[in-house]
Amino acid sequence: MVSKIRASHLFIFFLLTVLLIHSSIACLDTDAPCNKKSFCCSAYCKIADGDTVGVCRWPQNIPLRIFRR
Repeated sequence: MVSKIRASHLFIFFLLTVLLIHSSIACLDTDAPCNKKSFCCSAYCKIADGDTVGVCRWPQNIPLRIFRR
């Protein structure tokens, strides 16, 4: 019984970790489509007038700082 609980907790932790890594990598995609409700790049979402979907435009140095550490 105890091992089943630990196994399920480890599995949930593993899934959350994979999801977090996937979402953080997806947020670094500089040409990803976005809108103002996008989770990761709403502050950097550049939308042309009249369009509903824009493109993520990160400042040039943010993704590099994350990977250089």
